[in-house]
Amino acid sequence: DRLTEQLQESEERLRSVIDTANDAIVSFDSNGDIYFWNPKAEMLFGHSADEAVGMKITAFMSELFSDFFQKEMTTEVVWENAAAIGKTFEFYGLKKDGEEFPAELSLAIWKKKGETFYTAIIRDITKRKHAEDLIHHQFKRLNVLHFIDKAVNSSVDLHATLDIFTDQITTQLGIDAATVLLMNKHTRILEYVTS
Repeated sequence: DRLTEQLQESEERLRSVIDTANDAIVSFDSNGDIYFWNPKAEMLFGHSADEAVGMKITAFMSELFSDFFQKEMTTEVVWENAAAIGKTFEFYGLKKDGEEFPAELSLAIWKKKGETFYTAIIRDITKRKHAEDLIHHQFKRLNVLHFIDKAVNSSVDLHATLDIFTDQITTQLGIDAATVLLMNKHTRILEYVTS
C-alpha cells in the first residue's frame, strides 16, 4: 500500500544520506555495543561494518579515554551526560592499525521500549589540529619578536638587550638553551656575551 511505499522511500533516502556522509556515523546501545557502522566509519577506523558491529564503542577510543570510561563511570551515565551537554567533545580515536587520531564527537540519544540508544557522529580533526598548532607556533614567534623589538627600542645597554633576547628565545620558543657570541672587531674572535 501507499504508506508502506512512503516508508520504504524514506528509509532509502535516509540510507543514501548515511552511506554518503562525510562523517563516521555509529550507533550503539546502553552497554556500548555497536549495532550500526556506516562506510565513512569503515574508512576512518579501518574496520569493516562486519568487524565493528558487536564490538564496544570504547574499542575505537584511545586507551586513556577508554580506561576512564570503563573504570570511572557506567556507559549510560557518560553518554547521557555527553548528549545532555548538546555540544561536541574531543577525544582520540583508535584505528585498526593502532594509530591514534584527534576526533570530534556529537551525540544523539533516544529511548525505545525502556532501552537507551545512541548515535555518534565522529569527525577526524587531524587537519584542524595541525592548523591550530601552526597558528599557536606562529603566535609564539610573533610574541618573541615583539618582546625583542621592545627590548631593543627601550635600552641602550647591549648586554641588557641580549639578556632579554636569550630569555625570550628560550621561554617563548621552548628552546633549552641559547648563547650569544659577538665578534671582537679587533681580534676577529667570537667572544661570549650571554646565555
